[in-house]
Amino acid sequence: MYQVFESIKVVDHQYYNLTYHLERMQRTCMTLWGRHKSMDTLTRQLNEQSTKALCKCKVMYDADGHVLEFFPYTKKELHQLLIVNDNNISYEHKYSNRNVFNAAAEFRDQHQDVIYAKNGLLTDATYSNIALWNGTEWHTPALPLLKGTKRQSLLDKGQVIEKNISIIGLQAYEKISLINAMLDLEETEVPITEIKIL
Repeated sequence: MYQVFESIKVVDHQYYNLTYHLERMQRTCMTLWGRHKSMDTLTRQLNEQSTKALCKCKVMYDADGHVLEFFPYTKKELHQLLIVNDNNISYEHKYSNRNVFNAAAEFRDQHQDVIYAKNGLLTDATYSNIALWNGTEWHTPALPLLKGTKRQSLLDKGQVIEKNISIIGLQAYEKISLINAMLDLEETEVPITEIKIL
């Protein structure tokens, strides 16, 4: 029913990066439907339904309505990343329809994820933005598929720097971190040596 959604980390009755999520929802509503969304009902429901345990709150919405769902969250164990170059891939909003990622799904197992490159430049992993460590700084691709809320928060704090990162430029880095609403920087890392180019 709803075309787009947000995933929000909630633990101990606190929603993380909520301002960033609400701002992205407003931008999405303006882009897709040409108007702002009233957040009064949503913010009241979030306050009423917060949880002490670590959960993912999924907000499915459009400009007129929304539905909330809460899911227990367990971090996925990840050992290897696979790079697929797809010059046609596009995912500018957090669409409920994620079919654009299906083609590469056949390449990975439960301990792998796919990083998508476009025109030779790294973009995102299947469920997260990425940041790469060169021994001094964390860099995140300047042209991600989706501008994530955690990514923007890290940029605003100066903890990551936007760069165009090419596939051949991977050799300048030591490790990669997956970042999204549920994953902090350095929480899920893979050495550069464990990245395979398909």
